[in-house]
Amino acid sequence: MKYAIKQLIKVQSIQYLLQPIAFALGGLTANTNYDINIVAKDYVGNTSVSTTYHASTDAPLAGPARWQTGTQIKGSPFVDATSWPTPPIDQWSNDSGVKGYFLGFVTAALASKSIGHTSKNTTEVKACWGGSLNIYDGNNGESYNGDVTVSDYYKSYINNIRAKGGDVILSFGGVSNKPIEGPITDIKKIVDIYLKTINNYKLTAIDFDFEGGF
Repeated sequence: MKYAIKQLIKVQSIQYLLQPIAFALGGLTANTNYDINIVAKDYVGNTSVSTTYHASTDAPLAGPARWQTGTQIKGSPFVDATSWPTPPIDQWSNDSGVKGYFLGFVTAALASKSIGHTSKNTTEVKACWGGSLNIYDGNNGESYNGDVTVSDYYKSYINNIRAKGGDVILSFGGVSNKPIEGPITDIKKIVDIYLKTINNYKLTAIDFDFEGGF
């Protein structure tokens, strides 16, 4: 300690001796403006007050999603809606009484897209059921567009579930393939995909399964 004090006395006239440090302020209220002063104190008790820093906290984040009003959901298992044979969750719901399901997985798929009237093509990333541009329903024998922003795949099962007071949540991610955030770095495009998916399937919530490619 004595050595440290001698060193401080020896160099106390040198400016900018201290290195910048980062620190966090806790206990702040969301969506609030603050005036912040930093008080420095030396080893003999002298104090020095900084200029005033103006800062503000962001609005609070949205809380966890809730099942839509009117549903009677007590449990919600995960179902791989892309598995074979195609899972008839509406029938399972009738048999078991389970009214809520997480359906997955939605992952990235690469689609070839022509450029104007030229013969050249470019690659477009889409969010698809199981990472497939096309998906087949083994129960009705129909093939569907796999792009969840426009697809009608699995809607009949979902509608039957909702008609009896249930609901579903679509799950993005999973252990296989890659999430759309891998090949897409434009935040606006990512948000647009999520919004279009929510509107297409009339979702009240989406799920993110962080494993594999995430």
